[in-house]
Amino acid sequence: IQEALFAAENGSPGLVFSMEMKDKQLAWKILSQKANIEVLRIRSGKITVDELNDLAFNAQELQATPLYFADGVNNLNDIKSISRRAVKSQGIKFIVIDYLGLISYRLDGANREQVVSEICRQLKALCIELSVPIMLLCQLSRPTKGTTVKPPTIFDLKESGGIESNADVIIFPHRPSYYGVTQVDGIDGIFTENMALIDVAKQRLGNTGHFVSGWDGAHSKFYNYSEFTF
Repeated sequence: IQEALFAAENGSPGLVFSMEMKDKQLAWKILSQKANIEVLRIRSGKITVDELNDLAFNAQELQATPLYFADGVNNLNDIKSISRRAVKSQGIKFIVIDYLGLISYRLDGANREQVVSEICRQLKALCIELSVPIMLLCQLSRPTKGTTVKPPTIFDLKESGGIESNADVIIFPHRPSYYGVTQVDGIDGIFTENMALIDVAKQRLGNTGHFVSGWDGAHSKFYNYSEFTF
């Protein structure tokens, strides 16, 4: 949501399909990021007068931001029709879908991997038709906390065949500290608690590689950490 907000605040209207969070929950999350106040404190009302004023100011800004939400929509055909209308009526410049595993589509006689491949194929076609980028969030097949873990790869994508072939760009954000990792190979002197690794695993028209980002868990947002890449 942070990337969507940044784009919308810089003049690119966006559409977000959220299948797990209601628009009110998303608004809390955005206000938390903008005002640097934890979501739990916003929800509980345990904030100061100055923080309340800051929230009110940011809420007014958010109302004027061309970022639109469609929560609870998970049928592929509905996603496509809503996207077409939004591009035509609101001048949408990008679309975010959270997330692939919750998109429903009926394909008689097909297994889940084939269904996922067809969903990805149709979304790629929609991207070309509307001339807007689509950011499609996906789940990974990952080990549990406390086990040995390596940075994610394309092979960790669930039902990955159709995802990999249709995607122009694949990016993995990875927080080593979540798995109890305190040091990352190739990076010296950086504690993992407040950092994330961003892996551009595929880029059809550009370079791939890793870079380091800061991670603010209290407000669920990334920030510039350093110019270090590897």
